[in-house]
Amino acid sequence: MGRIFKRALVVDGGYQIRQAVVVIISNLLIALGVAGLLTWFYLMEWDGSIAYNHDHVAPVLLAGVVVFVAIAVPFFSFRRSRELAGMMKKMKWLLDDAAAGKLPEQQVRFRRSDYFGHLAEPLNKCFEQIRQRQAGVDACYADELSALRELLISGGDYSQVVECLDRLIEQLKSREADQCHASV
Repeated sequence: MGRIFKRALVVDGGYQIRQAVVVIISNLLIALGVAGLLTWFYLMEWDGSIAYNHDHVAPVLLAGVVVFVAIAVPFFSFRRSRELAGMMKKMKWLLDDAAAGKLPEQQVRFRRSDYFGHLAEPLNKCFEQIRQRQAGVDACYADELSALRELLISGGDYSQVVECLDRLIEQLKSREADQCHASV
C-alpha cells in the first residue's frame, strides 16, 4: 500500500515537497491573518468588556499583510513554476522541431535554476543518436546511388541497373517498415 501511494503521488519528491511547502506557508499566513482579524473583532467589537477604542492600526496592519501575501504568493509561485514551465516549453519546441526533422545545431542547455535541467544530457545524447543513424542511412543510399550511377555510365547491363534499383527500393521499404513499427 505504501509503495502504491508513493508511486502514485510522489513522482519527484524534491520538487513536490518544496512546492507543497510554498502552499503550506501561504495558507498559514492567510490563517494567521484571519486569526488576527477575528481576535481584533473579538477584542474591539464583540466582547464589550473593553472600552471601544478606535484602534486603526490593527486593520491597517492586517490589510498590509493581506496585500503582501496577495502579491508575494503569486510572485514566488510564478518564479517557482518558471523552473519547470520554461524548461518544458523549450523541450516542446525542441521535440516539435526534431519530429519535423530539424535537429538543434548546438548542444541543448537549460538555465541553472531549471529544476529538471539534468534532462539536457540525455536529450543531447538522443539527438546525437538520431544524427548518427541518419548519417548512416544517407551514406548507405549514397553508396547505392553511386553504384547505380557507375552502372549507367559504364553502360552496364539493363538487368544490373534494375537489380540495383530493386535493392534501393527494398531498403526504402524496409526503412519505412522499421519507422512504422517504431511509431506503433
